[in-house]
Amino acid sequence: MAKILKYDSIRMKILHYIAENNLRPGDRLPSVRQLIHQVDGSMISLRRAMKELEFDGIVELRSGGQNPGSYLKRSIYSDKWDFYILYINICRGNEKSGEPLEQQLGIVTSYFNSRGLGVKFFSVSSIEDDIILKAHNASAILLDGWFDDKIVAQLETLRLPMILIGNRKASHKKETATVMRDNVQAASLAFRQCVADGRRKIALLRGEDDYYSYNEYEEGYRQAAKEHGMAPIIGCSPREKGLRGFLEEFMPGNTDIDGWLLSHTMFDRVISWYWRNHVTAQPEFIFLDHTPVFCDVIDSPYMRWITFDSIGLTAAGQLMDGLLNNRPPQSRLLAPRLVRDEDFWTLPPIQGAGE
Repeated sequence: MAKILKYDSIRMKILHYIAENNLRPGDRLPSVRQLIHQVDGSMISLRRAMKELEFDGIVELRSGGQNPGSYLKRSIYSDKWDFYILYINICRGNEKSGEPLEQQLGIVTSYFNSRGLGVKFFSVSSIEDDIILKAHNASAILLDGWFDDKIVAQLETLRLPMILIGNRKASHKKETATVMRDNVQAASLAFRQCVADGRRKIALLRGEDDYYSYNEYEEGYRQAAKEHGMAPIIGCSPREKGLRGFLEEFMPGNTDIDGWLLSHTMFDRVISWYWRNHVTAQPEFIFLDHTPVFCDVIDSPYMRWITFDSIGLTAAGQLMDGLLNNRPPQSRLLAPRLVRDEDFWTLPPIQGAGE
């Protein structure tokens, strides 16, 4: 474990202040008498931290003259990292993610780099005991993926600030802080919006496997359907048939569905069924995953989507808060948001080929 001395902790707090306040080179920092109230330390440690920042070329300390004080010289600390966050990802070949790993890693790295912390990343394809050795000199750990209880328990023995994302099973059994999306509330919100838009036959399309988001979507959907006194319509695509084969059986008895809750990856199969069968319809589509990118979609009359704050950036913030305040990171459940009317894509209605 990397031991963080008092003046190093204060130095990180100053860098965090610089990043949070979006200071730019040339901007003046608060005086040491003002900073002492924000960094929770002695004046001796604060002055030592400022000297370290001056040595690293981040701040310029001016004495005498017309404008004495501390000025930001450069805002990104990018030389040798004294402390680092260990970002561990496990991918077993069929992982699903609403936020691409490369994007998430970039967000997390940028966040910590601007606050004086490095990020060391490695990805594993299976649970390995040497993860413990790799984590030994870290200041904090971010776990991303389906880590089993054994490895989480082993990492907890290091007594490092640690946060877990993307793993429902372990998070329910351990004390480790987690950042998760509230998928139950997401489906409920989507259902209520369909009702508010006048939709009366609303279907949830989900996959067959036991991936936690599908189960949570169904839980929220069923709750909302019960609240509105509406019969649930749930399409569960079996793996052996594939989504297209499933729809050939499911859709003939449900051509009057006027509201769909589904993943955006399922959209093309659903809409192509309407085309192939010459069915004219104008259903509403609400995508439950949070990636509103539909460059190849041109024929939906009404699309909305659920979005969340960045799970990677939120986890980074929770870890940083733990480091700055010398306490365990706090868990967060990210609330869903519906993309509003001014951002909707208003597109031509579906036209049956027989018209």
